[in-house]
Amino acid sequence: AYMSPEQAAGAKEVDARSDIYSLGCILFEMLEGQRPFAGRTPQAVLASKLTGTLPEFTRADERPETLRPVLDRALAPDPVDRQQDAQQFATELRTALTTTEIEAARARRQRRTIARGIAAAAVVAALGFGGWWATGAIGGPDIQSLALLPFENEQFDAEQTALIAGLHLSLIGEMQQAGLRLPSRRSVIRYLGESTSVAEIGAEQGADAVLEGRAEYGGDSVSVTLQMTDVHSPGVRWSRTFRSAMRDVVTLQREVVRAVANEVGLALTDEVAARLATASEVDPESQQLALRANYHLRRLTPQDLEIAEGLFRQALEIDPDNALALGGIAWVWLGRQQFGLASPIEARPLIRDYQARALALAPNDPALVAANALILTWVEWDWEAAGREFERALELNPNDWETRAYYSHYLIFMGRLDEARSQAQLARDGDPFSGLTQSLANGAVSHLGDDEAAMEAAREALRLDPTQPVAHHLLIASLRGLGRLEEAARAQADLFSIVGDTALANAMYTGLDAGGYREASARAAAILEARAEFVYIAPSELALAHLYAGDIERVLDWLEHGETIGDPALPYTFGSPMVAT
Repeated sequence: AYMSPEQAAGAKEVDARSDIYSLGCILFEMLEGQRPFAGRTPQAVLASKLTGTLPEFTRADERPETLRPVLDRALAPDPVDRQQDAQQFATELRTALTTTEIEAARARRQRRTIARGIAAAAVVAALGFGGWWATGAIGGPDIQSLALLPFENEQFDAEQTALIAGLHLSLIGEMQQAGLRLPSRRSVIRYLGESTSVAEIGAEQGADAVLEGRAEYGGDSVSVTLQMTDVHSPGVRWSRTFRSAMRDVVTLQREVVRAVANEVGLALTDEVAARLATASEVDPESQQLALRANYHLRRLTPQDLEIAEGLFRQALEIDPDNALALGGIAWVWLGRQQFGLASPIEARPLIRDYQARALALAPNDPALVAANALILTWVEWDWEAAGREFERALELNPNDWETRAYYSHYLIFMGRLDEARSQAQLARDGDPFSGLTQSLANGAVSHLGDDEAAMEAAREALRLDPTQPVAHHLLIASLRGLGRLEEAARAQADLFSIVGDTALANAMYTGLDAGGYREASARAAAILEARAEFVYIAPSELALAHLYAGDIERVLDWLEHGETIGDPALPYTFGSPMVAT
């Protein structure tokens, strides 16, 4: 009754996330007086866990609504979707029960109610006007934007979850590159397993139509079934099933894109049409590994980066010319460098090598060009070349909202503030429910001086994705910018707790109790200084710890060291109002 699905299914490797699942079962039973999943036989219980949804609270009015998402994560069938350890579970529970979170959830519910009303009114108005907006009545395609929902996995095979998620992610990228306007996977993942109406999804995502479907892998074949529903009219507008051998999965994706573009009336450019018409074979096993790896890569946690690199390397052992895997390893090391998990001295050669090999194979791949723009900005500090690559990446894929958000940061570094504000707004509007895109775009807003808006945006992003590291860093930075240094220090301690660094977390918590943010920062700085003797610690992190502890000499020492080794946070640090003062 308390076993995780992977343990009950006899998985060879079961880790602490299985215990999180069991703990979630116990907590549900404590609250409800019954177990969350039932069945007459052990097999029926397992099937319920894999295919069923968590029952509703019988006394929902007595339970804070913020509690449910925490339990939903703990009881996710796939371990990667759960809290990664008990400390993270505890932190999420504590946060969910605060007055601030409960009031914020109430406000979000009210906004959703308004959005539903707007969507319903839009449908009524459209019907009342007799469908004057139909194809041909106005210029351009009758559907301007789509939302591709996460695929259902009808086999309920937990091992295929990452593979199907990787395919969904890849299809969104192909559609965006073709000129279709879609939000990212991070924006639509919230609808997985939910019964949200098409009208509500359209209102929330700013979409004219919704694509739903399922994907299946069987042996050496793959199939994707899609159906399109127009937000403004009832009934399925279009549906189709696509099948191919696994080696032709890229060709299958391009066939899907052509069919969807044709249905919505999008005129493809000659260049896009030629690319989509090109047949492309890949090694089936290598591509499956790369798709699974890409799913983990996008999560950006230290554990997921580790998993992603391992899968990418397995893919390259099978096919050394897999551009997705080569570029993926470059991204893994770029992520480690950005989050201070690896020294630029260690990461830079690996980033350069794998990125160069990937670009040699696919020089015009939009994702690789976008990654190159990031590398030129944060690794090479080659501002002129970075600007050209950002422009080329957005020309290849104008609907890449994450790249627009990163571009807004580059524009701030260049002092082009009005352009930065414009790009940040485009990213926010294009990808409204992506924790990463919203955090990046609102990070630009923070650097442009609106820390109040950035703080609220960071909190909203963390409600969308509690483990999103960029959102945590944005919250801390915006609180500092507002001068709310005690809160910033506590948020920093919470982040250390979430990532499992209990020594730093406890040092800051006790320091806050003993002497406020200065004492907490001093204790953190002391631990970081000691660690820096043996492992890499980002100089910017040490500089900020000493800054808030009041030790300016050590701040300058670490900033100089950061400039010497190429710490990627230096452009932010030198632009920080707190550092400037």
